[in-house]
Amino acid sequence: MSFTHGSKAKIYGNGYNLSYYLRSVQAPSTIDTAETSTFGNLHKTYIQGLRDGSFSADGIYDGSAGAVGEIFNNALSSTSNDIFTLCVQGDTLASPAYGFESTTTNVQITTGVGDVAQITLQGQNNMGSERGWIIHPLTQEVADGNGTGVDMTAVSTTTGWSAYLQITQAAATLTSVTLEDSADNAAWVPLTGGSFTTLTAVSSQRIVSAVGATVRRYVRVAWNLTTNATFHVVFIRGSNPA
Repeated sequence: MSFTHGSKAKIYGNGYNLSYYLRSVQAPSTIDTAETSTFGNLHKTYIQGLRDGSFSADGIYDGSAGAVGEIFNNALSSTSNDIFTLCVQGDTLASPAYGFESTTTNVQITTGVGDVAQITLQGQNNMGSERGWIIHPLTQEVADGNGTGVDMTAVSTTTGWSAYLQITQAAATLTSVTLEDSADNAAWVPLTGGSFTTLTAVSSQRIVSAVGATVRRYVRVAWNLTTNATFHVVFIRGSNPA
């Protein structure tokens, strides 16, 4: 059993490290139910329906260029989905993390004479929340390389995968960021469809495998770059892991 203080959490969104501004994140996941009760039942019965989820974040307002006020308002006005990754127990290799691809629905600024100005973002997720593992903590890389393999515990699965990339360095240029898997943590093969296409900062992306894609026991990330790059990768094993 391992407990972690809430202050250790890290949160990234649309290629920005939002941890410096935020102090509370809520990310509930739900599954709809449909009633199947019929004559003769003594109790109501149900079947599972559609998965749903939402995302909200609260923090301290900063109206400077490139700070949280501008980031959140850009998310609200954008027609693209917003990409968030939440590292509940800190941003370390193989630690659990959650990914969200959301439509921002509300940004609210609150200020009063007796308190610091605050900002809140609310969004509606498009796939609930996805629970995975950090396979590249937010780190600046200065040369081509490979990450350390992360043990996914099962020998292999055929439930597919998804992954999240956050690039937070404005001057970064990555030639490639590719997911690889292995049966023995020694011989590595790129995952089919496992190459991110958004490779310039500041940026973020979520990619997903074909339904039923196989993932072997170990997963890592490999990269090539033309300039130094600071980035973060979360890998989710399973088509509906949350």
